[in-house]
Amino acid sequence: MTSVQQIEEQRLFNALDGEAGGILVFDGGRTVVWLNRALSELLDVTPEEERGASASDFIRRHVAPLSPDTASLQEVAIDLQNDRSIHRAPIRVRDRTGDLHWFSLAYDRNTTYAGTGYRILRFHDTSGDTTARFFRAGLDHSPVVVFVQDQNLRYIWSYNRKSGLPDTEVVGRTDADLFGPEDADRLTSLKRRVLETGEVLQEEVTVTLGGTRHVLDMTLKPLRDADGRIVGISGTAVDATGRVRAEEECRSGTDTLNLMLRSARDIVYRIELEPVRRFSYISPAVTRIAGYTPEEVYADPEIVLRFVYPDDLPLLEAVFQGEFAPDRPLMLRWLRKDRKVIWVESQNVPVRDEKGLLIAIEGIARDVTERKQMEEALRESEERFRSIFNESSIGIEYYNAAGILIDVNPAALRIFGVLDRDGLVGFNLFLDPNIPKPELARLRGGETVHYTSEFDFELVKRQNLYATSRSGTRYLDTLITKIRQADEASPGGYVVLVQDITAQVKEDTLRRQAYEQIQQNIEQFAILGDHVRQPLQVILGMVELSEGGKEMDIIRDQVDRINDIIRQLDLGWIESRKIRDFLQRHEPA
Repeated sequence: MTSVQQIEEQRLFNALDGEAGGILVFDGGRTVVWLNRALSELLDVTPEEERGASASDFIRRHVAPLSPDTASLQEVAIDLQNDRSIHRAPIRVRDRTGDLHWFSLAYDRNTTYAGTGYRILRFHDTSGDTTARFFRAGLDHSPVVVFVQDQNLRYIWSYNRKSGLPDTEVVGRTDADLFGPEDADRLTSLKRRVLETGEVLQEEVTVTLGGTRHVLDMTLKPLRDADGRIVGISGTAVDATGRVRAEEECRSGTDTLNLMLRSARDIVYRIELEPVRRFSYISPAVTRIAGYTPEEVYADPEIVLRFVYPDDLPLLEAVFQGEFAPDRPLMLRWLRKDRKVIWVESQNVPVRDEKGLLIAIEGIARDVTERKQMEEALRESEERFRSIFNESSIGIEYYNAAGILIDVNPAALRIFGVLDRDGLVGFNLFLDPNIPKPELARLRGGETVHYTSEFDFELVKRQNLYATSRSGTRYLDTLITKIRQADEASPGGYVVLVQDITAQVKEDTLRRQAYEQIQQNIEQFAILGDHVRQPLQVILGMVELSEGGKEMDIIRDQVDRINDIIRQLDLGWIESRKIRDFLQRHEPA
């Protein structure tokens, strides 16, 4: 190197050595020539140690290990190796003390320094600018106000005020200029305490801003100079009005919820599964339903198992293992404190941690003992109804709302001569030709009908309504009753009660015939008595007028005998009337 070049090189190094930013100097072959004091102190290396190394290796060996942004620095090394211009920011690098700095790196491949041909890579420390930029970005659109006041509590800096005077116009003013007297006195008192004691204060202060009351969560710190003397205060104020209102609403909502839980008839609960199974919450309804107070439940971790009837414990264990459907209610028997067994229906929701492990069960439990008892009573009732339905001598047929036969009992099958119920199911009630037309019209009109009619099985066969073993005609007594839905005006179906009264009809016919014959006998007795009695009276009169004699005595004897017979006929007529009256009085209804 010529003396001129050496002079220019030294002049360049002297100029660069005084710069605050780090500088790496390398030649056209990207070989390190020199680095200034700032870069040497930052990386703890000397120019002599690195002279002759490649610039890209320098970055990899000394800069990349000190930075969390290794990938970016690898790209810088590759750009240097390929002689590409570099403009990167920000890149983080730690100094020898461990402090983190933000750097922008710049290299222009087309720029060389006259007289040397050297090129430089600049490390510009932008930590202050970056911190300020990040600080402002973090505060913008946030509820945090930052400020600094001197010993006289005059504002010397403010940032991010949301109401009142802007930040620039706050400087030089005191709290008395910005707030009402009461608010200003309260704020000044707090800040003077920080100046006097040097302590950090955190207070929740209520002030009026723009005519509206606000709650500020304020932190005040003493501001010290290089010698540690307190020269003012710094502070932050967060508008916590929304949070405070939300907390008040939450407290109000909690109070309302607690009131609802205290008056609720159902038990609301949470069961923790780890480290022990225990109730972490249970509502006061547990006292009314189970006989235990909430305090008794909290005090005894094992009570969660004693609540449940022993035979139902496997179902409870399935809940604890997560082997249940949350959308389906769980029915368990509980043991009250007085050892009375009750039925409880619960709806349980699993609570899982971030790993998906079941850690708790939350739910609502309701005493359904009365409902369970009603269900049981209904199921006896249903069994009894089914027994009557199947064993009755009367045919209780069941049709749906459209008049289609759904079910039929054995008695009805016998009446209609059908062997299998499938042979009748599906039959349409309204198409039965054996229902009298007037009754059918009343039935269609929604009325209950009761009639006795002659049922023609030959008609059933001719119209091929169903297969029947019956023939000829039978007399049937029929009652058709509509079944209405609880919430609808239209019928929900029909129940038909049918009884074969053919034998009864025949008995009635014979009875009527007997009455008629008795009546005829009575009438004949009366007529016959009259017809015989009149000639006898004539004969007897003639005998009495005659002179007598043996012949007259014989005639008189015979007339007396005939009168006796007539008197017997009268008695028979009287007895016949008594028999008729007796039969009529005791005739079956």
